[in-house]
Amino acid sequence: MKKVILSAMALAMGSFVMAQTNDNNVSQKGNNNDTDVKQTGQVHRSVVRIGGNGNVTDVTQTGVDQNTVIEISANEANSNMVNVKQDGSMNNATVDVSGKNNNVDIDQNGISNNQGINTGNVYFSDPQAVDIWGNGNVAKLDQVGNDNEGFISVGKRRTGPNPGELGEDANGNTSKILQSGNMNLSSIIVEGGGNGNNATSRQRGNEDESAIIQSGNNNDAYVDQISTTGGDYSLVDQSGNGNDSKVYQNGSDQSSEVNQSGNNNMARVNQNLSGTGNDSYITQGMGSGNEATVSQSDKDNESDIDQSGNVNKAVVYQGHTNGGEGRFNYSDVDQSGNNNTTNVTQNKTKWSDSFVDQSGNGNIATIKQTTDYPTISGTNYNRSDVNQTGNTNTAIVNQLGGRNQSDIMQDGNNGSANVSQTGSGHRSTVTQELGSNSNTAIVIQKDGSSDWQHVFNESIITQKGGNNNFAKQTQIGQGHTNTIMQNGANNIANVTQSN
Repeated sequence: MKKVILSAMALAMGSFVMAQTNDNNVSQKGNNNDTDVKQTGQVHRSVVRIGGNGNVTDVTQTGVDQNTVIEISANEANSNMVNVKQDGSMNNATVDVSGKNNNVDIDQNGISNNQGINTGNVYFSDPQAVDIWGNGNVAKLDQVGNDNEGFISVGKRRTGPNPGELGEDANGNTSKILQSGNMNLSSIIVEGGGNGNNATSRQRGNEDESAIIQSGNNNDAYVDQISTTGGDYSLVDQSGNGNDSKVYQNGSDQSSEVNQSGNNNMARVNQNLSGTGNDSYITQGMGSGNEATVSQSDKDNESDIDQSGNVNKAVVYQGHTNGGEGRFNYSDVDQSGNNNTTNVTQNKTKWSDSFVDQSGNGNIATIKQTTDYPTISGTNYNRSDVNQTGNTNTAIVNQLGGRNQSDIMQDGNNGSANVSQTGSGHRSTVTQELGSNSNTAIVIQKDGSSDWQHVFNESIITQKGGNNNFAKQTQIGQGHTNTIMQNGANNIANVTQSN
């Protein structure tokens, strides 16, 4: 075994206290070699090239404008260990590994590290940080400071935001990026026929950006962004089967995008702790068994879930959990396929909208909009819109407060609509057409207020083109308007109005 220990300060400057503008080049071929490089000062460059197995490389640089290049490549370069530690500012580290079961650990402490001509873009990353081809490799990049950029690529590097040429097989890889500070960028890319890959990107600061892109099966992606003021952005793009994504964002003005294409995908996004102005976009492509869960707290939040396939499930929660009001929240769920389930809850909310569009058979949509003020003194102006096309659909809407609006349209057979509005000034419309057989529509509006200025509840139920339909309207309060129209035979209508 060979062991090389180089000290740039000792070799280049002798008795000087600090070294500057030093270059170090190390080339090793063989197995079980050790390389230890230490540089202190400014404008240093260290190049280490290793071909073989079981090699250990340690590079430590302290100062400003340091550059480290480590290449591990051969026909078989396996079980190598690389440790790079840079303490300072404007430092770059490049580790290129080709082989199996290699371990790369980069630790940078400072500001403006790993930046190049494409700085500020999480897609067009410069060839810094870690680039690995092979199986069973582990890469970890830990950065502490502000305005740092991290980049890990497993497989062939992507040249833009759109999928390019896929790389070699890269199975069982684990990639981690840990950043602490503000305005940091993180990017992990795994492409090719890579299965069972794990990617973790955690940023603990403000205005950070993270992008994780995986192509293959059984991939896991975990992004954790926690900030005091917010402004973070997270993108997870997974293509394949059995993918799992977890995104946690804490603060205001956070944005999360999760795109999954394949079967058995599941995405969770949690934007919480009194965060305002957060956006969550989840798109799950064609496939079965997809699930999407979004939790947003406080106000001015937006959630958009688009699912295409069978047995999809979407759960969205928006609102306040501990005092306050969740205002101006927006939720849109679009599902296409069979056996879809949508559950949207907007808690303690005002001026919030919920839209659910389902196309297929056996769909169930449940919307609940609540408030702390269930009487006329708490006008909410919430809106719920459910559109279902297909058979055996079920829509249930529960609105609590004043001046809420509910619209349900079911086009198909064996559909059921249940609307419950408590408060005053509500409007409810249920329409079931296109051979609406055996459909049931029940609308109940209740109000105990004596305020005549705002009590104008309205309920309209229309069922056409079928027989054996049942409609029930119960209005308790003042100033009601009731309209029921059923076209067919053996239909039943039950109307109750009370003042």
